[in-house]
Amino acid sequence: MTWMLRLYPSAWRRRYGAEVRAMLAEEPRSLRLGLDLIAGAVDARLNPQWTPAATIGGEHDMTVNTACTYARSGYAPHRAKASAAWMIGISLVSLLIGLALTSTFGDSVYTDALFSAAFFIALLVSNFEGRDPRPYSGSARVVILGAGSALIYGIFLSVSLLAERF
Repeated sequence: MTWMLRLYPSAWRRRYGAEVRAMLAEEPRSLRLGLDLIAGAVDARLNPQWTPAATIGGEHDMTVNTACTYARSGYAPHRAKASAAWMIGISLVSLLIGLALTSTFGDSVYTDALFSAAFFIALLVSNFEGRDPRPYSGSARVVILGAGSALIYGIFLSVSLLAERF
C-alpha cells in the first residue's frame, strides 16, 4: 500500500513519508486502511496548508502515527447520538427529495433508485460524519461523501435500469 503515498502532495511526502511507510509496514492490509489513505490524500490535496503536526501547540498538533492511532481507535460511545442524528437526517432529506421528484415528474426509475439508495447513502454519511473523529477539511468531506453517495446512487440506478429492461 505504500504506492498510495504517491497520491499525496510532494511536500507532505517529504515531511511524513518515512513515518507513514514505517507505520504501513506494521499494519495489516485492509480495505479500511486503503480508504483511509485515499481520504487522507484527498484532504491533503484540498487543504494543503494544513497537515497534522503543522501547527505547533495548535488544535491539530499531533504526529501522523498519533493521528492514525486516533483514527483507528474504533467506536466512541459519545458519538453514537451524532451518528444516529446523521442517519435520521439524511434519510429524511432523501425521502423528501424523492417525494418531491415523484410528485413533480411522476414515478420513474430515477426516483426508485433514489429511494433504494437512501438508506445506504445515509449509512455512509452517518458513519463518516457521526463516528469518524479525523479532522478532514469541509471540502475534503464534501468530495469524499459526494463521490461515495454518487457511486451508491449509480449502482442502484444501474440495477433499476437493468431491471426495467428485463
